Amino acid sequence: MANGQFERSPTLKIAYLTPNAPLPADRGGRVRAHHLWRALEAFGEVKVIVLGDTPPRREREMLWRGGHWILPRRRLKASRFGGNAGFREGIDPPGLWEIGGQLASWAPDPRFWHGLSRADAFHRHHLNERRIARIVARLAAWGPDAVVLCDTGLAPLLPAMRTLGCKVIIGPHNLDSRLYADIVAHATDPAVARVSDLIRRNFGFMERSYLPLADQVWACSAVDAQRFRDEFGLRDVRVVPNAIDVASPAPDASGRDLVYIAQMGYRPNEEAALELIAMSRRLSARGVLHRLHLVGRSTETIRREAAGVPAVHVVGAVPSTAPWLALAAVVPVPLRVGGGTRIKIVEAMGAGKPVVSTGIGIEGIEARHGIEAMIVDDPQAFDDAVVHLLENPDEARRIGAAGHALALARYSNQAVTADVAEALGALGLKARPAATPVASRAQVLAKQGRFNALTRLLVLKVLVHADRPIDWVECELSEPPGGVLYNAGTSLGWTTYKGRPVQAAEVTAVLPPEVAPSHLRVRGHAWGDEVFNTDGDGTEIVTEACGLLTADLDATGRLTGSAWWSDALAQPPAVRYDGRLDASLDEGSARAGSGIAVTDFQLALPDPAGRVRRLEVLPAPGGAEVDGQVFWLIDAFRQPKAPTSRRLAALRDRHRGETAWIIGNGPSVRSEDLDRLEGRLTFAFNRFHLAHGQTRLRPTYTLTGDRQMIEDFGQQIVDESGGTVFVADDTCPPLVGDFVWLRQIPVSPPLFSLAPDRWVSPGGSSLYAAMQVAHFMGIRRFYVYGADFKFVYERARNADPFRIATGDDNHFIKNYRNNRAWCPPSFRDICPAFLTARLMMERDGGWIRNATRGGLLEIFERADFDAAVDDA
Repeated sequence: MANGQFERSPTLKIAYLTPNAPLPADRGGRVRAHHLWRALEAFGEVKVIVLGDTPPRREREMLWRGGHWILPRRRLKASRFGGNAGFREGIDPPGLWEIGGQLASWAPDPRFWHGLSRADAFHRHHLNERRIARIVARLAAWGPDAVVLCDTGLAPLLPAMRTLGCKVIIGPHNLDSRLYADIVAHATDPAVARVSDLIRRNFGFMERSYLPLADQVWACSAVDAQRFRDEFGLRDVRVVPNAIDVASPAPDASGRDLVYIAQMGYRPNEEAALELIAMSRRLSARGVLHRLHLVGRSTETIRREAAGVPAVHVVGAVPSTAPWLALAAVVPVPLRVGGGTRIKIVEAMGAGKPVVSTGIGIEGIEARHGIEAMIVDDPQAFDDAVVHLLENPDEARRIGAAGHALALARYSNQAVTADVAEALGALGLKARPAATPVASRAQVLAKQGRFNALTRLLVLKVLVHADRPIDWVECELSEPPGGVLYNAGTSLGWTTYKGRPVQAAEVTAVLPPEVAPSHLRVRGHAWGDEVFNTDGDGTEIVTEACGLLTADLDATGRLTGSAWWSDALAQPPAVRYDGRLDASLDEGSARAGSGIAVTDFQLALPDPAGRVRRLEVLPAPGGAEVDGQVFWLIDAFRQPKAPTSRRLAALRDRHRGETAWIIGNGPSVRSEDLDRLEGRLTFAFNRFHLAHGQTRLRPTYTLTGDRQMIEDFGQQIVDESGGTVFVADDTCPPLVGDFVWLRQIPVSPPLFSLAPDRWVSPGGSSLYAAMQVAHFMGIRRFYVYGADFKFVYERARNADPFRIATGDDNHFIKNYRNNRAWCPPSFRDICPAFLTARLMMERDGGWIRNATRGGLLEIFERADFDAAVDDA
C-alpha cells in the first residue's frame, strides 16, 4: 500500500457483473455492490456490467462515461395481465422478480402459477441464452483476468464465464435457499408462502448446481461461509463482509429516541416493525418515556398498526438515513428471519449507536453480547435491554463506542478492501508493485463563478463528467505561492449541462483583497484518487450588482417593509416574482450607503391569495456579466406559526439611540478587553458563560442560533448565561427555563427581519440574528469585537451530514465544543448577511464597525478597539 491506498495494476482486468447499479445508495444489495466495486478498483481496471437494474439517468451517464455496460431487464407492463381478461395466450407471464404489488390480484389465476413454475421463471425478461452469448463475446474481446459475479441470482452465468479461461468468483448476498425457507415458515399469507417457496427452490438449484463451478465464493459472514462449505462441499470460501463508509461517531443522543431503519416492504423487516410497535405499547404501559421512529419505505399494515400508538412515528422513505441515526439513543432490530449480514446494524454501529438485536438479526456480525451490542431473543428480555440502555446512557455510550470500533476494524471499506486483496492474492491475482494507477475518465466541462466585490465572496462551480462519484473536493490558492485560504468551503451535487446530468463541485470562498478568482485551485477526488485539478482561470464570472435587503408578506399578499441595494452607478433594479415582472412597484427614496444605493419599495401582488415561491432582484439590462439575487420560499413568512415570545415585543425600542457591542468568541479576545466593557450594552453568544471566571463582564443579552450548540449545550446556556437569553431555531427547542425563542426562517440569501418578534433570518451566524433583534430594540450603532472570521478546522465524515467539522481552536474559550463535531461555517450565508446588516444600519444613519484585534473580517469598517471603548 502507498499512502493508505492499495496500488493498482493496469494489466489486471476484472469484469464485475451485478444485478444492481453499484453506486451509493441506502438499499442493502446496492450497498454491497457499491463497496465491492470500490474494493476491486483498488487492484486493476474494472468493467461493470449491470444486469437487470435500470439506474436513474445520472447514474447511467456515469456508468457509460466509464465504459461500463447496462443490460436492464425488459419492462413488464402489469396492465397486460390480470383483470377481467386474465392472462392472454402468447404473452410471457411475469417472472418471480416482476410480481411487485400484483400478487393479490394475480394469485387466483392458475396460469399465473403455471408461469412461475416454468424453468425460466427466475430470469425471464432478464437473462436468456442470446444475452449470455453477447456478454461472453464482449468479455472475450476485452480479455479479463477475473470475473466477479455479485449475487447468487447471476450463478447461471458461471458455466459461460468458465469458457473465458480466467478466474471466476461469485459473491452471494445470503445463503438464499435457507433465507427463503425461513420466510416460507413464517409467512401467514398462502400466496406469499407459495411464491417464496418457488424462489427457495430456484435458489437451491443454483446453489447446488452452479456454485461448485466457481474458483472462489465470497460469503458475507463466517456463519454463511461455513454453511456453504457444509451444505455444498465448496473448497475455497472467503469471508468478504458487507462494507460501509464508517464515519466519526455521531454525537450522544439528547433524547430517548428509538430508531429502526429498513425497507419495510420486505416481509421480515415489516414483521420486525410490527413487533417494535407492540413493544412501544408495552413500554408506554410501563411508563417508559420513549419515541419510536420507523424510517424507510412503509406498508399499509404498519401505518394502520401505528395509528393508535402515540409514541410511534412512521417516517417513511427519506433521502438520507444519517440524521435519523444521529437522533437515535438506541437502535432496536428485532428480526426473526434473515440471512447474510444486516447492513442496518453495521451502519448503526458505524455511527456509534448502541444496538439491541435478536440473534438472527445480528447473525454473521462479529459482535458479542454486552460488549459491541445487546443480543437477546426473548421479547420481554428485548424490552428490558432497550429500557436498560435508555436509563443508563453511560452504558449505551460504552456499547456504541465498542460497536464503532468493530465496524471500523471489520466492516469499513478499507477493511473489506484488505479482505479482497487477500482473496485475489490466493488466486494468483496480485497488483504489481510498480503499477501505474488507472486514470479516471473525468472531464471538466465548464467553470462558472459568481463574485461580490463588496464581500469578496466567490462561488465557483466546476461541472464535471466523471465515471464514478466524486466524494471529496478541496481548494487552495495557487497565488500567492504558499498562500492560505482560511474561509472556504466545498460541496458536491448534481446539475444539468447541455441537457445532460453532470456532477457539480462547488467552492465558496472569501478571497483576500490581493487574490483574484483565477488564483483559486480546485481538486476533486473519487475513492482516494485525484480525478480533476483545475484553477479559476477561464471561469465565466458573473458580478453580483444588486440584491434584496429586507421583505415581508402581509395578510393581503403585499410585499411590505422592502428594500434593495444596488451599485450606485447602475440603474435601479427590477423585481420579478415567480418569473413575472410586476408593474405596480412603488419606490421610496434612495439613501446612500458606502457608495451603494439603498432603496425602499413596495410590491403589490396581483393575486394576494397566491403562493410566492421565488422572488428575484434583477439589475437593469447591461450584459450577462452582472446579476442580482434570487430568493426562495418567500411565502414561508405567511405561515400560520406561533410567533416568538411576547417578551420580545415588550423590548421594542428599549435601547433607541444607544451603541451596542457584539462580542464574538474568537481567539483574539482578551480578558482585560472584556473587563473594560463591563456595564456596556453587550450581546454575547453561545457558551460565553464559560468565560465568566476570566472576566467581570456579564453580557446584557446572550443569543444562540447554532443548531448544534442548541442540541449539545442548549440547556446549559439557558441555565448559566444569566441576563436575557435568546434561542433562535426553526421550532421552539425542548429546553426548560427562562429564555426567549426566536422563530428562524432559513431563507437564502438572508433577509434582514424588521419584525423579529415574528421571525428572524439565521444568516449563517448568531451575530446576524442578534443584529436583527438589536435593530428591533432601536439600536443603529454597533461595535463588533472578537469576530476573527478565521476558521480553522478539519473535515470529518459523520453520520450527521451537518456535523462534518472538528477542531476546538477557533475560540478564546478552551474546550468550547467539548471536542464534538459541528457544522462548518456557511460563507455563502454569512457574507451577504453581514453586508445586509451593514447596509440596513447605514440606511437608518447608523453603522457597524469592526473593533476586533486583527482577524479577517473586512465587510465592516475597521475601528481601533481602545479608541472605540473611549468613544462615549
